[in-house]
This record gives sequence, structure tokens and C-alpha cells, in this order.
Amino acid sequence: MRFWLFIGLLLLAMGFVLAPNAQAQESEGWISDWAVEEGFSISIDTEGYAFPSAIAFVPEPGDAPDDVLYFVNELDGVVKAVTNDRSVHVFATDFFALGEEHASFESVSDEYGLTGLCLAPEQGYVFVTYTYRAEDGLLRNSIARFETGSPQFAREAKASLVMAEFLAEFPTGPSHQIGPCQVVDDALYVSVGDGLDWRNSRDIENPLGKILRFTLDGEAHPENPFYLEDDKDKPADYVYAYGVRNPFGLKGINGRLFAADNGEGIDRFVEIEGGVDYLWNGSDLSIGAGADYVFAPAVGPAQLDYIGAPGIFPESNEEQFYLALSGWAGIYRFGSLGTAGFDNLPEVFLRYRGESINDYSGIVVGLAFGPDGLYFSPLLPNGHGSAAVYVIRYEPENQHPYFVGTQDNPEILMRDSGCLACHLYNEQGGTVGPSLDQADLVPRIQERLASETYLQSLDDVDALDSEPYNLYAGERQEIRELQGYEQLRAWMIYHLLEPKFDNLNAAMPNPELSLGEVELLTDFLIGEPQAVEQEQTEEIEEAGPQGEEAVPVSFRERMQNLVLEIIPELRYRHILIAFGAGGVVGIVLYWVARRFRNR
Repeated sequence: MRFWLFIGLLLLAMGFVLAPNAQAQESEGWISDWAVEEGFSISIDTEGYAFPSAIAFVPEPGDAPDDVLYFVNELDGVVKAVTNDRSVHVFATDFFALGEEHASFESVSDEYGLTGLCLAPEQGYVFVTYTYRAEDGLLRNSIARFETGSPQFAREAKASLVMAEFLAEFPTGPSHQIGPCQVVDDALYVSVGDGLDWRNSRDIENPLGKILRFTLDGEAHPENPFYLEDDKDKPADYVYAYGVRNPFGLKGINGRLFAADNGEGIDRFVEIEGGVDYLWNGSDLSIGAGADYVFAPAVGPAQLDYIGAPGIFPESNEEQFYLALSGWAGIYRFGSLGTAGFDNLPEVFLRYRGESINDYSGIVVGLAFGPDGLYFSPLLPNGHGSAAVYVIRYEPENQHPYFVGTQDNPEILMRDSGCLACHLYNEQGGTVGPSLDQADLVPRIQERLASETYLQSLDDVDALDSEPYNLYAGERQEIRELQGYEQLRAWMIYHLLEPKFDNLNAAMPNPELSLGEVELLTDFLIGEPQAVEQEQTEEIEEAGPQGEEAVPVSFRERMQNLVLEIIPELRYRHILIAFGAGGVVGIVLYWVARRFRNR
């Protein structure tokens, strides 16, 4: 009786100890969803949206609380205006139909609807691009212009005009629809996806797979490269550039136009020039052609912006492009703009701290600079049920608690480090390198380390007196001396720190990970020592007696292995705290109960 009383009190104490931790995790909410560069803060600016797909700021907003500060597109077909006091108003709605099947959004890859959003401040125009479901059931592209009657814009549209009606003659496809727009030098540029058929892109009589240029009234711009005055309103009249696949990023800067074009295995960033064929022919090779930068593997570029105004961010972050990533889930910054090309490579500015490489909750599609920071919008609601517009500000005294320089999720670390560009893991990634699945990886490495060929190769590497080989002589000797799991783990750590440490012909590039990241990735890929040893034991049992009688695994050992498989999934410190506190509280309560009973 006393024993079961003690156990009950112990379990009760564990519950009280663990409960505050669960509350703390819940109160942290969305904050743990994101990591950003050090010195920056993240906060929710407005929320309550349905699939926010694009953001556009009024260049010179008024000072009154009810003056419009920025606009937000919702994929379902609603344009919203946000005022200085952060009230959210419906600016325009019910101007196209999506179809009943669109409401479920069961597949992230099949999104379509209201995408592009840009402003003409002098005229007070709001341009939007969208794909609608026609009466025949096919998807078709369109452009609408809303008038506000004021350079400072208004909370509700006063008039509207449907433009580019010729686009309806060319059915499109989900995700390969019409995309962003930009107003540059009183001309409207609009990017249009290839409609899921690459053959459309290089046919100038087909508007799909193009960058189109209009007047602000929706006419073909007379300076377009294929414009013929006597051949009015033909698709070629509107074509500014062609041969693109799915350019969901578009930005005009100082009279120049830049695009981020979604490929298949790779994406590209490129400056768009009039009359140029950007060569999309259905292959990754064509996506790489003429690119200023190639993103490999693909990151799913979306809305694009450029910071030129001083004072919003530190000098090291200014005069650069910022690109929303719908496939990778985050934001890249890159490319100090010069006369030819760029002088730096993309760096991760923001990333989603998802549960796995298949977690799409944080895909970022909307992005725009405001007067005080960089605003962004994930397409889908976060894990706490809110679809919001967030703002990133430079506030070192109030910086976000999670930084992009640290990564505690091994699956995301593999993706971010480029491992999946060559290796296959859990049916994701490339096939150039061997599989990283534990069932394939561990036996393959152990077989290699045990071979005479490998030991001989270490002697060959020892004979070299050049870097990096001569820097790892001690590590190679350690691999010779270790055995079993310790040898496997040490080899993996050294291999990730420097792939050439024991191999003259290593083709794997150095992932440039910290020691902590290397150890995290190593333990994730090869598993716990008990799991590896158990797997070896099971292999021996399955093979049966060969020379020696197989040793059966006892019931006690099987239970130990079962517990060890469960415990790593829990938080160690919480278990220790729970059992420690529970034990103390249980003993005290048992002593008090016993004294009370004696009295």
C-alpha cells in the first residue's frame, strides 16, 4: 500500500513540474517559428488574413491615423488596405471567381488566384493580377486597375478597369499563372507564367511565359520590341521579353527591371532586357542560361524587393535585394547592385524553423520594405492559427531570440547546407551522392572502415605534406584505433568538418558547419549507439549460427532498447527535473502521511 502511495505521489509531482513548461511553450507562440539575423526583431504588424500573397506600400503615406499605409492581396480574391493605425479595410472584392474546389487548399502546389500587386502613386492606381475560373472550367489570367482618386490612396476603390482582355484567350495552369507587376517610368510590367507548357514561353504570339509591358491605361506600350502599329492588340505587341518559366519575383530599380524565375530543379535571378529570349525550353540548363545568379537546389522565389533608402537597416544590409522563398521557407538577401552582376552571394536573412523539410507552414510569398522595416507574409496560417503580416526591424536592444546562424533541426540543417542537392534522404533530394537514410548509410560506412583498402588509403594520405591532408594526421590515426560505434561517429564528424581528411579524391564540398552543427547532424544520421548495436545484433540473429552459435537477446535487453528508443524523443532536462522534484516531494509527503497516521 505504501509503495503504491509513493508511486502515485511521484506521478502527481511530475505532472506539476511539467505543466509550467507546457504553458511556457504555448505562451511563446509564433516567436519560435522564425530565426533572423542577429540584431533584428520580428513582430506581428497585422493579422486575420486569408492566404496573404503580396504586399505593396504607399511611397508617401499621409500622417493621419486612417491614411493608407500598405495594401495586401489575399489569394482568394480580396484586396485589403491597412491604415497607419493598423486597421484593416476591404479595398476591393468580388471582382473574379475562383471555383468551389479552390476553397479547400488541400495542395500547396495548386495555389492560384490573386497574386500580383503594385501601385502607380501619381495617379492613385492600384494594379492587381489574378487567375480566375472561367465558365468553361479553365483557368485564365487577367489584370485589374483600381482607382482611388488620390496620390495618397483611399481605403476603398472608387472605380475599376479590367485590362488585357486578350489574356483570356490563352488558358493557364495553377502555379504557372500570371504573377507580379511593377510600375516603372509610367509603364506597367507584368510577368506571366508559362501555363504548365514550356512551348508557350518562346512563342511571341502567346502571352504565357513572358514579361509584358503596358501603358497605365492597359494598352500595348508603343516602345515594346515587337510592337507594330498596324497590327494592334496582337499578343506580340505587349511582349517586352520572353522565354521565362514562372517569374514570381519582379522589381524595377532606377529604370532597370529584375526577375526571380522559378525553374524545376534550379531557379534563377536575372536582369530583364527588352526583346531578349531567356531560353526556357523545359530543362534546368535553360533556366541557368543568362542568369545573374542560379539558386541550386530550387528555393521557390516569390515577391522581390530592394532596399536603397538609408537608415532602415545597417549599412551592411542596405543596397541589396531581399527575396521571399516559397519553397525554402524564408528570405534571402543578396546582390549589391552594380553595373554588371553582383558582388556578393545570397545569405539567409530569415528562415522558418519548421519541424521538417516537408513543413510548408512558413513558406514566405509576400515581401516589401516599409518606412521602418521589412514586411513579409507567409501564405499559410502558422501553427497557432494566425495568418499575419510580420515586420522585421533593426533593434539590437530587442532582438529576436532565434538567429539564422544557429540551427537545432538536423533535417533543416541538411537542406540549408546543400546536402540534399546531391544526396537522397527520406525520399527527398538528389541522387548524385549515396543515400543518407540510416539503413543505407551506417552499414555502408562501417563496411568501408573495416576494409583493408581503406586502411591502405590512409597510409597514402599520410604520405602527403600539403593541406588539408597534413592537418588531419591525428584524426586519421584515431580512426585506426577506434572500433564500433565510436569509430563510426568519429569518422562522420571528421568527414563533415573536412571531407578530404582521409580521401584524396573526395568530391563532396566542405559544408562549412560549426562543430556543434556537425555533431547534431552526425547523431541524427547515424543514430544512438544502442540503436546501431541493436541493428547489428538483429542482423546476426537473422543470419543464424555461422561458425558460432547466435546469442539471443534477452527480454530485459529488449525492454532496455525499447525505453532508449522512446527517451531520446523527450526533453532530457524535463525528465530529470520531473523525477528529481517528484522524488523529493513524494518522500516528504509520504513522511508527513506516516507521522499523521501514527498520531
